[in-house]
Amino acid sequence: MKLREFQKKVYDDAKEKGLWDTLTVIGGLHRVLAEVNEAIDEYEDEDRNWYNFRLELADIVLMTMSVAERTSINLESAMIEKYKINLKREYRHGKR
Repeated sequence: MKLREFQKKVYDDAKEKGLWDTLTVIGGLHRVLAEVNEAIDEYEDEDRNWYNFRLELADIVLMTMSVAERTSINLESAMIEKYKINLKREYRHGKR
């Protein structure tokens, strides 16, 4: 399955489960942030559980895909475009 098809399936399944009944796009982005926070918590835990950490990373991507589909953004295309932009950047362009 291509990423574009998977994105639509993720969104359709979330919509069928009622996720988007009252959730706005801003609310969806807040859910992405919540998943990022959960991943950070899993990683920082003294008893780091790699299984849970990887599932939280997956939740970040899945929720991002759902938001993208909700806003009619082809995430696969956007990621390829952004990757090409990043390739042209200087070494440590953000200096972090």
